[in-house]
Amino acid sequence: MKRGRKIKWKRNLIESKEDKSLMLKRNIINVKRAVILAFAVMILSALSAWAQSETRIQFPPVRNTVTLKGTVGESNKDYVLRATEGQRLQVNLTSPNPYGRLNIYRTNYDEPLGSAGEMVEGAKDATGWNGTLEAAGDYHIYVFNPKGENTPFTLEVTLLPAGPRAGD
Repeated sequence: MKRGRKIKWKRNLIESKEDKSLMLKRNIINVKRAVILAFAVMILSALSAWAQSETRIQFPPVRNTVTLKGTVGESNKDYVLRATEGQRLQVNLTSPNPYGRLNIYRTNYDEPLGSAGEMVEGAKDATGWNGTLEAAGDYHIYVFNPKGENTPFTLEVTLLPAGPRAGD
């Protein structure tokens, strides 16, 4: 009887070790799944935020001016318009908060990913800009508040055709 109990006890001990090993493997698999799921959620959240961060400016038919209203603060607004070389762009930002600002830059498609593009001269930390565009491409009008305070704003964007002005 003692020998039978000893064998049974050893078998239980081996089964117990196998159960622990199996449980450890399952726990490792569950942790891996949790890490993969968390990583997937982070990627989807980032893609969602990136996709929502740009708003393409659409001009109404036979109009060259659009007025946009919004609020910035902890999050900023990135308005994008397609323009050709020689077109004239006029941008005016008004806000009751004196810290509402804008930057304008042209997407540089010749640069590898990670380059924001070329800043338009004179259009950094500004409240308005008026000038002739030197190259074709997507132009980003980035509205923000450097202090991160909620800032309602009105953005008026005018895109005039290339060529001489009436007074030129």
